[in-house]
Amino acid sequence: MFSSFLFGRTCVRLNWKSVVFLMTSLILSHVRITQSSVNSNNPEVTPTKLEKTSSDTDRSAVTINSNTKPSDTSHCPVDVLCSDLPNSCLQCNYIPNCVYGAEVNVTCTPKSNVNCQWDRARPSVNQGELKRPMICRYCYQTERWEHVCEQKGNCNSIGSEFKTNCTVHPEILCMGNRTFMKKIPCNWTQGYRWSTTLMLSITLGG
Repeated sequence: MFSSFLFGRTCVRLNWKSVVFLMTSLILSHVRITQSSVNSNNPEVTPTKLEKTSSDTDRSAVTINSNTKPSDTSHCPVDVLCSDLPNSCLQCNYIPNCVYGAEVNVTCTPKSNVNCQWDRARPSVNQGELKRPMICRYCYQTERWEHVCEQKGNCNSIGSEFKTNCTVHPEILCMGNRTFMKKIPCNWTQGYRWSTTLMLSITLGG
């Protein structure tokens, strides 16, 4: 079926494949712009390395590199009760020889550049210390829903994996670097989601 459009003295004749191609081009342009915006708002963070390389399923303890960079505290609230600070704003004395998966209590203090107020009505916090419960594990051992990973737009095989930066959520307390490298399944190809690519392939018959 052909469609004709008359603009003044010019007649433009388009078939259905041309219409689909034009609509697809507009959709892909929007997807590329959106993905570029996401990448620009989430710059890659280079995490410090652990002295022992481990796989995603490695549950053994690792030794933390002592040359770690100061953690970012720009997200920490200001002039709130120290007891209300998220775990990512605390410096805790972890128990490196704890049993993996066991729940333990650790002693924490606000990080040096975090400004908070102590509740003097609670004698237990007057000494500048907080008690927080945690699961004995390193940050790279957290569950998938407990950290967020950066998506990359340069993977090109749906069955492959790629390394990216992952960061645990602020409320999670864990040992080691809160930002770490992890392999995750490829879900993007040339800036498009695989679901979008599959739909376009079926629509265009490619």
